[in-house]
Amino acid sequence: MVNISRIAQKMKLDLKGVHMDVKGVKEYNGHPSSFITLDVDISIKADSRDREKLERLIRLAEENCTVSNTLRNAVKPNVRLQLIGPTSV
Repeated sequence: MVNISRIAQKMKLDLKGVHMDVKGVKEYNGHPSSFITLDVDISIKADSRDREKLERLIRLAEENCTVSNTLRNAVKPNVRLQLIGPTSV
């Protein structure tokens, strides 16, 4: 999601803050372990409260992220948007 600020600029969104919380579950089976789930919670503080537009921002950032595209072959991240109020982040 490293492209999120660049994509926000193209969408004319003024980001005030972005916080990502990533949690993963690894499998243990006696072999080198790997993640079986990844949950990504994204909190955004922006000049817009338009959830549809912010979800589009997240979708585009995920689609254009090298890390997300690499991980997708191993485990599909579950990405969720959480809007934050004006006093957060």
